Amino acid sequence: MKSKALFAKQTRAHVESLCDLLACLTGVAPEAALMERAVMGTRMLAGTASLMGLGGWEELLGSLHALLDRYHAAGYAWDERLAQVASEVIEREEVLVAACEDDADVDLASIASEEDVAALVAEMAALFDECLQAPPAEAEGAEDAAPVETAETAESADAVDLYALGAGDAPNGGADDVPLAGLVAGLRTSARGLVERFASPQWMGRAWDSPEIAEIRTELCRIGYFARAADRIIGRASGGQGRADGSTVAPLRTSLDDFALELTRAAGRQVSVRLQGDETHLDAALLPAVDAVLQHMITDVFDRCESEAIAFTVEASTRGGATAWRLSDDGDNFVSDSRLDHEDHLAFYPSLLQVVRTLGRLHSVLWVEPDNGRRARFEFTLPLSMDPEPVLVWGEGEGAFAVRASQVCDLLPASTSARSDDAYGDYLEIDRRRVPLLRLDALHPEAPGASDTIAVVGALEKRVAFYVPTDPRVVDAPLVATATSAWQGPPQASVAVDGGRVPLLEPEGILAGYLDLLGTLGASGSAGASSKNSGGVLENGGVPQSQAASAQAKTSPPDAPPPDIKPARRVAAREGVDVVVVEQNDTLREAIAEILARDRLSAACVVGVDEAMVVIRTREPCVIISEFRMPTMAAKKLVDSLRDEGRMIPVLVTTSQSGKTAELLVEKLGASGYVSKPLHPEELTSRISAYLSQRTAT
Repeated sequence: MKSKALFAKQTRAHVESLCDLLACLTGVAPEAALMERAVMGTRMLAGTASLMGLGGWEELLGSLHALLDRYHAAGYAWDERLAQVASEVIEREEVLVAACEDDADVDLASIASEEDVAALVAEMAALFDECLQAPPAEAEGAEDAAPVETAETAESADAVDLYALGAGDAPNGGADDVPLAGLVAGLRTSARGLVERFASPQWMGRAWDSPEIAEIRTELCRIGYFARAADRIIGRASGGQGRADGSTVAPLRTSLDDFALELTRAAGRQVSVRLQGDETHLDAALLPAVDAVLQHMITDVFDRCESEAIAFTVEASTRGGATAWRLSDDGDNFVSDSRLDHEDHLAFYPSLLQVVRTLGRLHSVLWVEPDNGRRARFEFTLPLSMDPEPVLVWGEGEGAFAVRASQVCDLLPASTSARSDDAYGDYLEIDRRRVPLLRLDALHPEAPGASDTIAVVGALEKRVAFYVPTDPRVVDAPLVATATSAWQGPPQASVAVDGGRVPLLEPEGILAGYLDLLGTLGASGSAGASSKNSGGVLENGGVPQSQAASAQAKTSPPDAPPPDIKPARRVAAREGVDVVVVEQNDTLREAIAEILARDRLSAACVVGVDEAMVVIRTREPCVIISEFRMPTMAAKKLVDSLRDEGRMIPVLVTTSQSGKTAELLVEKLGASGYVSKPLHPEELTSRISAYLSQRTAT
């Protein structure tokens, strides 16, 4: 019994490490620490499975360990095939953990069938064999590894003419006296080889899939390694003194110009990108992330708009210890005039899935078509530097607290015209959306209460506002390993400020604290809808239920009944069908159909993607419900088919998973959200009714 509990705990930790890998960017080698943790965790879990006599799980985990270890050792970039395998393993492990928690006497060997395990092991074996045929790659970010020495670089390292680039003869006539001789030699050799390859017919002919172009990318990785390794050595030798991490964003001008030219050439349409504020400074290590985010955004707009000529403007500025970015264009097809939420935006701009991963890792905020009168396509924030990261600090001594500068959207006076209240409490109206306005002392009695200033903070698409006591000060404050309590409350992450530790408040933590304390209302107005069951995101318009009751008491007589809060019903009759249910399990399919019928929602139930697409084309449903993982990735094929046909129909997936795991996997799938199993009829119909209401409103 005890061994099963320990195995379940170890499996949960393994799921978390695989989820961290799923957040990595495709085409980029994962950080070494992430891969090492996943490789070691997989090996340990396989050993535990062996000790418990779980041969099937041992074989499955052993195959995954070999595959991850190969990727890590060879420095391969993260790709969709490995991501799919990791997702399949996560799903099975989530089922295993859930089974252990529900029934301590469950037979773990029976959780996954032999056929299921064999199919996944065969898939991993095929991918592993393919990896063996591919040459190792230079792993980006392998700063602590020794440089790969070839005959060419070894010869250059022994040469005495390392100063031929303009520094004159080497001191004392020997290479041993040249600082970082090996790195300098390797950098020079790689640079020369790279320039020569740029003159090749393959490069000039844009044969991007040729081996010669692959060699150029490998050389670029090698140069990046040499540069990072040299910087690391210099930083250690100097004790960090005199280190200049900052750079202007001007290099982005060159990259974005070339990117626009390639789009123009490929599509025969005119594309131009103008960069404003290119003297803005930020950590040079962040430039690749900014470049990738902007290219994803530009690609989405380019693919969506049909103009023969489209011009983009990128504006960069510094604001309160962070950089603020704004991308606008003169294209058409804006969607901000309709009441779409974040999930619908992701369907409209598919590459935002990658953007969300990058910005989430950098603790940033994203606005998609903000309704602020400036007609921007996207706005986002980034920190000025990564280590230490700028924070805004309020208060002194034990009453001090901090927020990441990149997560502060705005500071407003308490008398702002955006501030209002209704039957559900105080709020700010930002971009036509309701942002809850909260008091910190509702969570922590010793925290500051109302004041003259309001801070609006966010994490990606989530925003919350609360009162702050004074104007903040910007501090470059590194994170510290230990947590500290905020106002005698739960431990928070900490930053080092003025020789002490100051609690770091996270927007998601503030929001989660209020949800745990007060409950919430979903977008449809239904009470008690858990943020966990609604996809882990507070729905726009959501407000604490106790706030609603409190506000109602202010304006109603004592004996007045509470507000009548019920799930939204179908708002109008329409042709076709409300919901298409794609589910292979007969029992579950019938159960969903019965739930929908009780709420007077018309449904068509099918068992496969092809049949589903026929129904979708002929009956134009408003919502699609699909099993999260079906054989041959059918759920993903369904989402991709809808996108290819330009059908903006939200897809809800049913899954036994929840929290971080489900959010990451649903994000990878490209669905609109998820509903946790076991299904709750009220939650299911409330989510569907919300989509139906949005469809009618637009």
